[in-house]
Amino acid sequence: WRDEEIAPRFIEVTQNETERMIRLVNDLLQLSKLDSKDYKLKKTRVHFIPYFHKVIDRFELTKKENVSFVRDFPDEKIFVHMDEDKITQVLDNIISNALKYSPQGGKITFRVKKKEDHIEVSVKDEGVGIPKSDLSKIFERFYRVDKARSRKLGGTGLGLAISKRLVELMNGKIGVESDFGKGSKFYFTLKFKTDSVKNFEKFDFSQKSIAIIENNKEIQNSLKLIFNYLKCKFFIFNNIKELFNSKNKNIDF
Repeated sequence: WRDEEIAPRFIEVTQNETERMIRLVNDLLQLSKLDSKDYKLKKTRVHFIPYFHKVIDRFELTKKENVSFVRDFPDEKIFVHMDEDKITQVLDNIISNALKYSPQGGKITFRVKKKEDHIEVSVKDEGVGIPKSDLSKIFERFYRVDKARSRKLGGTGLGLAISKRLVELMNGKIGVESDFGKGSKFYFTLKFKTDSVKNFEKFDFSQKSIAIIENNKEIQNSLKLIFNYLKCKFFIFNNIKELFNSKNKNIDF
């Protein structure tokens, strides 16, 4: 214990292992909560592209690795109904892994693709990649491709399992594509929210007349804007009695 060389190294190893055990316990507790039927997400409507920029900015400002970041996002507003804190946790895990396994001078590409009813968010690195035999197990609890390296980097083996559970709780899917020796791409999907007015655009209201019963003037004004936008003929009544007393016989709905 009095050896001036061994003692500091022993203390450092003990501290590192203690911190790793604390992370492991915290991850296990979170997984237990996520598996509970009573677990509830705090979903809000999030403008996804600016949000994703902020997450990446945080890593770009603090990273020590000599790795460049490339962003490929659509130039449009995309709103997603999600738990912002939990998706941040998913992205933190995926981006941290990409940085850990990226070579010096490498590149990480962040991409958002808009699909029919969802977006696909991906993070692609130029690291060591994952063998095909390991791809189907990568999201299993405690699974590590390189056990020695993962332990050295402080991983618990639960990060991707937690990420998978969080994405699934938001009705999304998560996956990975990899070329061993060339790099990996982790991706997940999220349903996006569209403007409620646009949802009506597939219907042809131009030949119809609609009766609206609403006595709130502010709501009436909002409805006028919507149905004028849809080029629809409409009549607003304060109550059902006004509607029945109306002499207008050309109301379809």
